[in-house]
Amino acid sequence: MPRISARGEEAELLGDPMVRLPLTDRSGPLVVEIEYRVAAENARAFHTLMQNVQLSRQRNRAYGWSIARDIAEPELWTERYHCPTWLDYLRHRNRSTRLERALDFKAMAFHTGSHPVRIRRMLERPFGSVRWKEDVPGRAADEALLSDCERGNR
Repeated sequence: MPRISARGEEAELLGDPMVRLPLTDRSGPLVVEIEYRVAAENARAFHTLMQNVQLSRQRNRAYGWSIARDIAEPELWTERYHCPTWLDYLRHRNRSTRLERALDFKAMAFHTGSHPVRIRRMLERPFGSVRWKEDVPGRAADEALLSDCERGNR
């Protein structure tokens, strides 16, 4: 896996993510969640800025972008989007323009938490997309189960 590196102020934004799964360039889709804590008096300005962040993400092939505010903790906001593959995510992180990086820094500047902005990267696993060699029954077991259901043996 090639390292992603950045210098100076961009290092915090583009630091290498921790990866403990064996990913390939085609692994995906990837779900990215970024949690911000934003003071109530800044909520409207933050939301307005995030509309521009959305356009930036979409320019870099992200899809399914959303911003959500926690109803139990109104200062907690979560930005969420998908990248088609791991390689697309890495490209997304490295092909942003200065304006897009400035948007990211402005969004992070709204963060008031004592901890840094939390970024989660998850490999999405739709049903039926994963076949474990030992843990998931094979086709013969699936067919036997289907036959039992067809006979009414539920």
